[in-house]
Amino acid sequence: EMYWNLIDRDGFDPDLYGGTGGNNLAIQLVIDGLKYTSCFPSFTDQRNGILTADLVNNPVENPQEGFPQSQNECLIWEAFAKRGLGYSADAGSAFSRFDQTEAFDLPPQCQASENFTLNVTPPAVEICATDGSALYTADLSAYLGYDQTVSLSADNLPGAATSSFSPMSATAPYTSAVTIGNTNGVATGSYDIDIIADDTSTTITKTVTLDVFDATPGTITPVEPLTGTTGISPLNALLIDWSDDATASSYTVEVAEDMGFSTLVYTATVGSSQATVPQNTLAANTTYYWRALAENLCGQGAYTDVSMFSTGDYAAILLVDGDGGAAPTTATFAAALEDLGANYDLWDAGFGAADAPISSTLSNYAAVIWNGSDLNGIDEAGETELASYLDSGGGCFFVSAQDYHFAFGNTDFMDTYLGVADAEDDVQHTTVTGANNFAAFGPYGLVFPGSYTGNWSDLLTPDEDASVAFTGNGGAGGAAALYKETANYKTSFWAFPFEAVPSATDRALLMQGVLDWCGLGDGL
Repeated sequence: EMYWNLIDRDGFDPDLYGGTGGNNLAIQLVIDGLKYTSCFPSFTDQRNGILTADLVNNPVENPQEGFPQSQNECLIWEAFAKRGLGYSADAGSAFSRFDQTEAFDLPPQCQASENFTLNVTPPAVEICATDGSALYTADLSAYLGYDQTVSLSADNLPGAATSSFSPMSATAPYTSAVTIGNTNGVATGSYDIDIIADDTSTTITKTVTLDVFDATPGTITPVEPLTGTTGISPLNALLIDWSDDATASSYTVEVAEDMGFSTLVYTATVGSSQATVPQNTLAANTTYYWRALAENLCGQGAYTDVSMFSTGDYAAILLVDGDGGAAPTTATFAAALEDLGANYDLWDAGFGAADAPISSTLSNYAAVIWNGSDLNGIDEAGETELASYLDSGGGCFFVSAQDYHFAFGNTDFMDTYLGVADAEDDVQHTTVTGANNFAAFGPYGLVFPGSYTGNWSDLLTPDEDASVAFTGNGGAGGAAALYKETANYKTSFWAFPFEAVPSATDRALLMQGVLDWCGLGDGL
């Protein structure tokens, strides 16, 4: 098939040794293709060998992405596709005669509906009207053998704007510098401009965006925190919000310790009318000042009036969101605390708890509650910080994480600070019952959140200085949660999810029990 296709195109040359006809080319491709074919080849391997031979022997000069890379590529594909060895054909296993898939399709580069393509970059340009012009680049690629002149033009120009091209026409492939000029009188707005390529028989249009600003933005208004706001958490991320300006392309916000903004604690340039000060940026019991301005390519607007706010003290409780986002259940812990009226700060430990709080942060809290959720635990760095916190008289630590042991093994921290001598993974408790200091709670039939991958609760063996907090019915039955009390600290590790206790009322009572055991119940 390929042999006759090449003869149809290039003719037959009777000179079998020095000829240049289609017959000579076909035989040369077959012979050279054998050199690029693997041992024990399939039909598709042989096809690919011939295609490789053509790429080596007859490459396209200045090849364009998305177009044939060799001079006979599409003719070869057409021949093989006609016989079921097209682009999607699959030879299957070399050891089976029964798993082949035939296909009659061509690769994308051989299915071009036009003889050339047009690509214009960038897709959008922002300017101040007084800049006078905006620049784009038009790239024209040509299909193999195409040698016609392609002309460029523009349509839907805003106002009195003009267009120019350098060059305006040439034989593809070529690149042209596109200038949208005379923008001085164009009003603020976003405009779609059509860039058109035409060779008299084919027209291709690409649309680009021109965002024009004809003046600097006005003054925006602070929204939150309003001046005079007090009691803001020094730990939690802080949302700063201001009024929107339709003529702005971005905003700059600053937070400082002084009204002159010489001591900045946070600054950012953002694309919307709000910004978030990261957690643990602010100090406790401190007054701060913030302001923002809108800006575009014509310049900056005026700053907002300066707003003042003050942080309060740290809460007694730190809730650590260690769910990693995959099974977001920290809201269940937060709801239980809020049902009790408990004041708490929230720390997002990030994916895999990679951003765990450090000991100097932990030291501000009487109790730390850690949600390990479905598949997460506490990595070595996080354990090191927690150990430092507890050794310094850190108070109380409660962690609920069903896969903590599976993810990290029986770590030194787990043994020394949580009282775990050993653990059996994935025994799948379906019921847990309180014991010893937690004997008033349960039994609870566990219902695992829909975002969980499964019930991976564990069976724990306590050290001699740890006690059983909950028993479970998984495996041979035994401890599903432990607690440990020393002169410096208290810890409790639950190898089943707190959030699997199905009733919000029961979860609030459980949280009350944990906080009472921590010695914080009277302070709620």
